[in-house]
Amino acid sequence: MGNLVGLLLPQDGSFYKCSPIRPMSPRSPLEPTGPSPCTPGKPRPPAGPGGPYSGHVPVSPWGPCEPGGPNDPWSPFSPVVTHQECFCYYIQASPTVFAF
Repeated sequence: MGNLVGLLLPQDGSFYKCSPIRPMSPRSPLEPTGPSPCTPGKPRPPAGPGGPYSGHVPVSPWGPCEPGGPNDPWSPFSPVVTHQECFCYYIQASPTVFAF
């Protein structure tokens, strides 16, 4: 992803982030919930950590990970390299700055 810097704005006290690449930086504020298949059509996950989250949920800084959207790894219009599964993260914090 390069040197991507984003500002996470809390949404109802929690935040879901999904990326086709699992961040491995120990400085990352992300709490990995483990690899989760992000297949099109999955419902928005419930609030709270843990569980098999779908990648099709509001995320930042990539934006909505909706089927066919600009950040959908399975979309032919996606700038993201096609990947068969992505990693979803649950973040609960005040606005956090992170970098890759």
